[in-house]
Amino acid sequence: MKKLPYVLPFVSLFFSCDSVERYLNWLEYKESALRENMIPLHPEEL
Repeated sequence: MKKLPYVLPFVSLFFSCDSVERYLNWLEYKESALRENMIPLHPEEL
């Protein structure tokens, strides 16, 4: 149990970085889809 306080910040950092990466990928995809006159859809909507 002593490792838990040290692990939690790394886990939260990992998940926040993952969400930022997904958001940046979405922005890039959205811009390219709009440039090609396509409708950008989230992967959940496909």
